[in-house]
Amino acid sequence: MATDFAPNYEKKFHSKILPGLINLLEDSSCPRVQAHAGAALVNFCEECPRDILKNYAEALLGNLQTCFNNKLKELVEHNKKLVLEQLVTTVASVANTLEDDFLPYYDRFMPCMLYIMQNANAPELRLLRGKTIECASLIGLAVGGDKFIEDAAGIMDLLLRTQVDNGGIELADDDPQLSYMITAWARICQILGNASIY
Repeated sequence: MATDFAPNYEKKFHSKILPGLINLLEDSSCPRVQAHAGAALVNFCEECPRDILKNYAEALLGNLQTCFNNKLKELVEHNKKLVLEQLVTTVASVANTLEDDFLPYYDRFMPCMLYIMQNANAPELRLLRGKTIECASLIGLAVGGDKFIEDAAGIMDLLLRTQVDNGGIELADDDPQLSYMITAWARICQILGNASIY
């Protein structure tokens, strides 16, 4: 509905839909519902006017951060990644809509993204890593080069090492990371322009 009836749906029903979805992120009793709430937030945020979404930014990103940290802990301790994959996409979508209004939340999320990119090296985590690469570049695009430049060199080194070395394992043609890396490179070039980061 958020897609089919956009943007009127978002403008008319944000006060009912967003609080409901934000609350579902808190309910860890059913991970599948949490993942679906994250997916619904993506659909809603894609067409939601920025001036509406920024009124919910603190509650939304606060709950996203709590849920994200809990799911990252589950990944490390129990190798559960279903909800985390979705939350990475959700954070990217929110950042994309909020643009520079995401700036106060950058330091809450970027360290987690960097941690995943550096440590999600197992074959079964390639999709998560690819989505995280996409998310980091979308966050960078949202907040702009002045803030993103702090992490840009590390992210570019990581991407380059993945493409060139990857621990001695050549990336398969169907590796899900590849398409995410290509678009991330393009975004990083757009963000930084002619800036020198080294």
